[in-house]
Amino acid sequence: MSDSPLALRMMAAKFAQLARNAADTQEAGRLMAQARRYERLAVEAERAQRQQSRPTEPADKAKTRSES
Repeated sequence: MSDSPLALRMMAAKFAQLARNAADTQEAGRLMAQARRYERLAVEAERAQRQQSRPTEPADKAKTRSES
């Protein structure tokens, strides 16, 4: 399975849709929990991508503040 944020959000949406159409409340709750899990994974994947794209930026800002 791909762990891109978009793929994870699509899985979350699919589970949420299944939960809305579930026959009983117990199954709906289980499916919504799965949807929340995928949404949380998507947020974590986005955060990891942002950190990889700019790993030294916070350190550079800290240096310029202390040097000023």
